[in-house]
Amino acid sequence: MDGIETERRFLIKMPPETRLGALGGDSIVQTYIESEKGVSERVRARTHEGKTTYTHTKKRRISEVSSFEDERVIDGGEYAALADRRESGTSPIKKTRYVLPYRGLNFEIDVYPQWRKTAVMEVELPREDSGLELPPEIEVIREITGERMYSNHAMSRSFPDEPLSAEE
Repeated sequence: MDGIETERRFLIKMPPETRLGALGGDSIVQTYIESEKGVSERVRARTHEGKTTYTHTKKRRISEVSSFEDERVIDGGEYAALADRRESGTSPIKKTRYVLPYRGLNFEIDVYPQWRKTAVMEVELPREDSGLELPPEIEVIREITGERMYSNHAMSRSFPDEPLSAEE
C-alpha cells in the first residue's frame, strides 16, 4: 500500500443548488470488487467536464480515521475488467462530488441521488491530530467518521434511508 489517508466525514444539510452549481461537480460511479480479507478494493469512473478518468484503489483500515491507500490510474479496458469482479451483494455507488476549498483544505461534498435533503462531506487531513475548521456556510448535522453504515462500501450493500436533520 502506498500512503496513509486520514479523513473525517460529516453528514450535512444539502447546500443550495446555486452554491453547488458554482463549485462544478464531477460524476462518479464507484464499484467495489472482490478482494482479500481486510482490504476494501474499488474501481472508480470520474467524469469531469466530459472527460472520464478511471482509478483502482485498495484500502486497509488502520484506525477510525486513517487507512493505508494504494491508488492508481487505469484505462477504460482495465476498469471494465475489474468492475466485472464486482463484490457479491453490492451495487455501484453513483454520486456527484463537489470540491469546496477552505483554509487550505479541499472539502468534498458527495451528493447521492437517493437523498434530497442531506449529503456527505469529507476532508483529508495531514495527520489524525490535525485541527479542523469547517466551512461556515455548510450546515453540519453531525460527524459520521467511523460510522460504517455511511461508508461508501456499506452503502453499496444497503443504501440507508435519508437521515433527517433536527430542524425538520
